[in-house]
Amino acid sequence: MKNKHENETVIFGKRVAKVRRAKKLSQEKLADRSNMSSSSISNIERGKNNVTYSTLIDLAKGLKMDISQLVDENYLPQMSSPELAEIVEKLSKLNYRKLKKISTIIDEILTLND
Repeated sequence: MKNKHENETVIFGKRVAKVRRAKKLSQEKLADRSNMSSSSISNIERGKNNVTYSTLIDLAKGLKMDISQLVDENYLPQMSSPELAEIVEKLSKLNYRKLKKISTIIDEILTLND
């Protein structure tokens, strides 16, 4: 069974991946921008690496955002298309149970592309 710290590491990793994808960056491009290896980015996104403060700074710079935005799970990057904004608007009206189902479906779709 995972402890709380391990769970937070996985959650943060998913957050990094989500923001990276929203900004249309590959792991390699983010690694280059962050002065890190692509394997380090992969390990962070999969919750395998604990992130130090200096790594957090590098990731935020690579994603061109403030650290506070990166760690705030409610912060969404600026919408890049009207279609995406429409989807977010629809999702904001759903209850928790439906959002969890949609999240599971999205996670399954995203793992197909990795």
